[in-house]
Amino acid sequence: MQKYLDRIGCRWDGTHSLENLSRLVRRHLETVPFENLDFYRSPRELSLTLEDLYDKVVSRHRGGVCFELNGLFGWLLEQMGYGPRPVLVRVLLGPGPNPLSHQGNIVTVAGKRYYCDVGFGGPGPKGVVCLDDDCVQVIDGAEFRAEWNGIHCDILSRRGEDWIVILRLVDIPCNTMDFTVLLYYFTNHPGSYFVNTRVINLCLPDGFLALTGNTLTGKRGGLRINRQIPEEEISQILREEFGLEV
Repeated sequence: MQKYLDRIGCRWDGTHSLENLSRLVRRHLETVPFENLDFYRSPRELSLTLEDLYDKVVSRHRGGVCFELNGLFGWLLEQMGYGPRPVLVRVLLGPGPNPLSHQGNIVTVAGKRYYCDVGFGGPGPKGVVCLDDDCVQVIDGAEFRAEWNGIHCDILSRRGEDWIVILRLVDIPCNTMDFTVLLYYFTNHPGSYFVNTRVINLCLPDGFLALTGNTLTGKRGGLRINRQIPEEEISQILREEFGLEV
């Protein structure tokens, strides 16, 4: 466990506070990128065993996709005594129909449920979201709120004057095999976006970075980033900007 905490540059004082949980999520987002480099243009079956995930993310300082990152993060939270529950998620960005295609974690602290997601390669919350409060929650300058409808919980994000549902949680028991089936599709199907497009995302203390194909975008120090990266410079960008040696 300590090596994992060292990987994300986070200390733990042994208490199960919301502040500690929030710090864990944020530090993870800032140090471990979402990335699909293991199967981009080269479909392959990935492992979700704890040993393989730990070796990839902690020992080899790689990132991963949601099933890898949130699966391993769930193990860390379990070791720390937080008692996480994996949850299936429907991503509602872009045109539908939208399948269940994402994994997150729900953690209960002081009687309230919180959504923890360190593996969403998109405009998701950069911290924990309380699922049992209907008030507006400000996370890293962005506004979110949660709405329940039976076993479904929508996480909404404010876009201008509108509230947009970005994630729909399905709060039912699930296990690693459920995610293994989904992972196989995303890493092997010829129509999978992640097979055909290089995607790396990393949260920054003052913004974010994203490499989509050969386009580097982001925001850092108040300045917008948008430039094309020649293929021969990709390895350097991965190393210098995302901390990845691939």
